[in-house]
Amino acid sequence: MQTTISAPTTKILYKLMEKYELNSEALFLEAGIQKKDLTNINKRISYEVLHGLWEQATTLIDDPCFGLKGVNIWHPSDLSALGYAWLTSATLREALERFQRYIKIATEFYEFELIQSNIGYELVFHFKDKETLNMAQVDASIAIVMEMCRINLEQSTSPISVLLSHSEPECKNAYTSYFGCPVEFNQPDNKIILPINIVDIPLFNSDPNLALMNDQAIVQYLQKLNDTDIICQVKKVITEHLTLGITNEQVAYTLNMSERTMNRRLREQGFTFKDILKDVRINLSKLYIKKNQFNVTEIAFQLGFSDSSSFSRAFKRWTGASPLEYKKRN
Repeated sequence: MQTTISAPTTKILYKLMEKYELNSEALFLEAGIQKKDLTNINKRISYEVLHGLWEQATTLIDDPCFGLKGVNIWHPSDLSALGYAWLTSATLREALERFQRYIKIATEFYEFELIQSNIGYELVFHFKDKETLNMAQVDASIAIVMEMCRINLEQSTSPISVLLSHSEPECKNAYTSYFGCPVEFNQPDNKIILPINIVDIPLFNSDPNLALMNDQAIVQYLQKLNDTDIICQVKKVITEHLTLGITNEQVAYTLNMSERTMNRRLREQGFTFKDILKDVRINLSKLYIKKNQFNVTEIAFQLGFSDSSSFSRAFKRWTGASPLEYKKRN
């Protein structure tokens, strides 16, 4: 199943690009994301697309620590109901447990684990697709969670320590300055370790009724998000018939439904037939290249392209690299 992120959470990158005087609107539009999408809580953006934008930003922005600046332009409303439920939680422990339970509403980019150890209260980030992680995207994710903790506590709390899996950048002082504690790089895990004595302090803005209302909204949203059978079915049919070429009409016929019904059900999940066809082709092409199963001409045929040139152009558009360049990197 495709890894997705709630569209409003991508405003962080959009605003970061603007801060560094990049044309955010043009770059997002080139990736298939309209500015109006960023306020649509029902719109989901694929991880592949967002990752490509973070990679572009990393190339264009001459600041290896720019991801940390995301805390200056982030707002709890970017997390929709989860952000408001967080703000009205009774304690920081309750807020963090809520975040762990419902993180999927905001992002499927990582999962969140909470561990109470003899060191402190550990917030562990399990990022997906570790081989291609973007440093700035990781920094922004972790720094924003720390900022959320500070907002709830209404104080400039510092962790005991912060561990990051990426290498130490030249601007390492920016990390100690923001987190206010030792920051270790090249670690096996990404985590924030908080003092245990702060997680159960009663929070001033606690409101059990509002927190419950937002929990209910989150559950309803997740139930809708989890109803992805139509996406899985469409992907399965596309994969099985890709070599011979596949159309919207053919997939609908195979699934015993009208083309109109299938398209409507896909739209309800925030996708189109073209989105899913592209996603299947991207994932299969990367798999074939990594495993060295076929040459470029054979891959083009397997994916339903008319020739290797058409496939190579499409692959570079998807990944920013030619098939040969991608193979060398992987």
